[in-house]
Amino acid sequence: MHGDNETHGWERRGRDYNPENDKRSIFLKPFISARPFIEGAWMTKHDGRYYLQYSAPGTELHTYGDGYYTADSPLGPFTYAQSSPFSSKPGGFMPGAGHGSTFQDEHGNWWHIATMRISKAFMFERRIGFFPAGFDKDGVLFCNQEFADYPLTIPDGPADPWSLSAKAMLLTAGSRPLASSSAPAHGPELAIDEDATTWWVAGDKNPGQWVQVELPEGSTVSSIQVNLAEHELKPTVKRSRRETTLTALWQRHINQTEPATEFTVQVSKDRSEWTTLHDSRMTGASRSHVFVELEEPAEYRYVRVTGYSQPYDGLFAVSGLRVFGHGSGSAPAAAVPTARRTGPMNATVTWARVPGARGYNLRYGTAADKLYSSWQLDARTSHDLGALNTGQDYWVAVDSFNENGITRGAAVRVALTPSEGR
Repeated sequence: MHGDNETHGWERRGRDYNPENDKRSIFLKPFISARPFIEGAWMTKHDGRYYLQYSAPGTELHTYGDGYYTADSPLGPFTYAQSSPFSSKPGGFMPGAGHGSTFQDEHGNWWHIATMRISKAFMFERRIGFFPAGFDKDGVLFCNQEFADYPLTIPDGPADPWSLSAKAMLLTAGSRPLASSSAPAHGPELAIDEDATTWWVAGDKNPGQWVQVELPEGSTVSSIQVNLAEHELKPTVKRSRRETTLTALWQRHINQTEPATEFTVQVSKDRSEWTTLHDSRMTGASRSHVFVELEEPAEYRYVRVTGYSQPYDGLFAVSGLRVFGHGSGSAPAAAVPTARRTGPMNATVTWARVPGARGYNLRYGTAADKLYSSWQLDARTSHDLGALNTGQDYWVAVDSFNENGITRGAAVRVALTPSEGR
């Protein structure tokens, strides 16, 4: 098996699968070609067939994903699966989802675990993504990665993989943030912009610096996620000559002791009385990412995160202040898309703006009932879908969403030529 970026659209390098947007640095281009990296092999046997999974096009890209080949024998011959990539998450708070593994839990539920791109402190900097997975009646391997950055319920028994996600909606999109102070070019809006690679940074290292968000009136809060950022952390590391030679292009270091990470998470209805939901100074849990679930959902208007001691005496920085629950209004109306093929591996999908929608979720697949891949988008009303395989028919649907819920859109066929219609 080798990379095939001339027929597999999702294996192309470049932002949004567009080779013209390949941002490899001048330094890296002599060493990293435009061809995809084919890596991360993983084999799963299901119902007598072997699913040989692999990742492409590159770890440091937001389009990193997993595809697969199938065979009746573990040694092949293998046939490419036109539903590839089955794991793909190019949008949302944290993109990526490649170099993964597919396995079952004790209840027989299938899961896919993959790596998500950060690529800020280090080109290959990653986090871990965890997704419901499965096989349909035709043996097609899939992942449920719809709204995969939203809270996920882990079942304590057999469960439908499409029933587990998006139990609560994001309340911070479009909200008003404030901060005690901010470093240049790192304002509080970057804490709630749904991008893990940008962050708010406190203006100085004094304890008690905070970032706060005002939620839509009438919001019911069920959980809060906080992701801290490693802003310009440069620990002093003594390395041997051999280690220095082996890592000439980048520095790697493993701490033998855990540095302190102290912050609080508080909620309020009026900004005068605050309830503390998390205080790492009291628990001793030195984590840079926390998920706080309220025992019972409650109505709050403000959420505040306050920093104290940080690793390596760094500045307090928040890449994600994400509050989940439900608003007091209604979900938006359905989006009605049109789609046409614009090239062997591309299709343009357009739809009219839906009043009240915060964003849209584009779903696509090889049949109207197999829209297994998704791409969470912002408030745009068109998208160039460049992840397609040549010679394969596709269907698409566009879901609209806001803080009140998700409205599913109907599937339409991607026209191969303008004369074929929808």
